Amino acid sequence: MISHFKKVSHFDKNSNFMKIMANAGVNWKEILCAAETAMKKQEQIQQILQGDGPLDNADTSFVVFGSLARDEWTQGSDVDWTLLIDGQANPEHLKIAQSIGKKLKDNNFPPPGPTGVFGNLSFSHEIIHQIGGQNDTNRNTTQRILLILESIPLGTPDMAFTRVISGVLDRYLEDDPSSEKLPRFLLNDVVRFWRTIAVDFASKQRDRGGQGWGLRNAKLRMSRKLVFAAGMLLCFNSRIHANAKQGESASKPILEHLRKNYQVTPLEVVAGACAGLQESGVNTAKKIFSAYDAFLGILNDSAKRDSLKDLEAANADKMGFTRISAKLETNFSKVFPNFFLVRPTEILPRNMECFDASNWIFNWRPGARRLHPRIRTPQRGGAAER
Repeated sequence: MISHFKKVSHFDKNSNFMKIMANAGVNWKEILCAAETAMKKQEQIQQILQGDGPLDNADTSFVVFGSLARDEWTQGSDVDWTLLIDGQANPEHLKIAQSIGKKLKDNNFPPPGPTGVFGNLSFSHEIIHQIGGQNDTNRNTTQRILLILESIPLGTPDMAFTRVISGVLDRYLEDDPSSEKLPRFLLNDVVRFWRTIAVDFASKQRDRGGQGWGLRNAKLRMSRKLVFAAGMLLCFNSRIHANAKQGESASKPILEHLRKNYQVTPLEVVAGACAGLQESGVNTAKKIFSAYDAFLGILNDSAKRDSLKDLEAANADKMGFTRISAKLETNFSKVFPNFFLVRPTEILPRNMECFDASNWIFNWRPGARRLHPRIRTPQRGGAAER
């Protein structure tokens, strides 16, 4: 069957990431190694699932998320996956999902975490129709946003996957009368997703008695924040394509932009934004990608990863975690607001140039006492949109 999904990776030869790395004269070897390994793992999974009759169905897609989908596979990475159903319910779907889990386990792929978000079935109806409201659970919100920002179909036809993505994006735009300029409905859901996983971090901290605090803390500060930044950029960059042709829907160019760019890995999305900063782009990229390269280097070192996983919050200062993480955050988190505070007005409207909330959101850290930012009134352009 024909594949409709064409992933654009930072590991591609002509990617913005590769161009920036060449211009900067650096070698982010950990990022490159993680991408190369991820692609090998993707091929291995495709071979494992190849020829599986029940999966050769236009109504189902095997979808992976997380480091595997972002091309950031390191030692200790697990496979976050779901069997996405977009068709008539079938009692065999559960058996198929169980078979997938067994095959992955038999081939030494670590299973997803115990939260229940991944490693099972997901259905298009909930993902598309339950956006907002009390029936939009944390699990549903997480799967929906991650489908857009960090997922790829593997080993099976991808028609169900592409239909669900299109349906979700259609929902975000058709229910947003201002979407001809900026997909605010989607933007608000991306922000809600970030705040959900930040609150979820605290919940898991309590439920697990602090176990795994160090590793989850580092991931929240780095990889989770990267995904959030990519989501923000996906929304704001849509303004470039806001001019509709005569006779067509005002939101059509935005929809086409979203459909094209959800296929881009988060690191490549950020690299594209750095390229848009022109003169300051290389320096911004060096800070972001050097910090992220160091982060992936830690995750890919089994001894360092285990030490991080065993670290408890009470011992963070003693083990030097606070100092190390603060250094990484300085180079990683604090430059992200530049994309939203100083981008040209043709990308951001004037009253978004003072999007002060982004500075607080990107620099929030677990345990910070200041839970709510005080948003200043912009000096020009009217009240801030938030």
